[in-house]
Amino acid sequence: TERMRIDSAGRVTMPYQPAFRATNGSSNIAGSTIIVFPTKEFDRSNSYNATSGAFTAPVAGVYLFYLTALYNYGGTTPTWKVSWYKNGGFDAVAGEYQSAFNSTGQYHTVFNSTVTMTMAAGDYAQIYNVSSNVHISGSQTKFGGYLVS
Repeated sequence: TERMRIDSAGRVTMPYQPAFRATNGSSNIAGSTIIVFPTKEFDRSNSYNATSGAFTAPVAGVYLFYLTALYNYGGTTPTWKVSWYKNGGFDAVAGEYQSAFNSTGQYHTVFNSTVTMTMAAGDYAQIYNVSSNVHISGSQTKFGGYLVS
């Protein structure tokens, strides 16, 4: 059974290496909650759950996760915070904005975040909304990851 390829130039590809990307982020998330990305663009190992928003490591190793998001909020208190969670607990901050003033305008902020996590088989990673209210816009928002080593 083929599990990797080496072409004539020496490039190695591993088509079964765990990797995924999901999009179409949730909108108008009220309160502290997991952000779910319900549309899988690809999922080589079928390890991302589009209902729970969790990527579960199929094998132990170091994984790199990324988030590219468009935050959109209209109102007087645009303060927000989004964090990386591992096994249901805080791991790292993905993005944060602290407002010291009030305004009635719209806020559009693009933020990008990457994190590496050492994971055992069965560990899971999610993105958690720490804010009281945040809107993460649809198809511009991507959550993905892959096994590094």
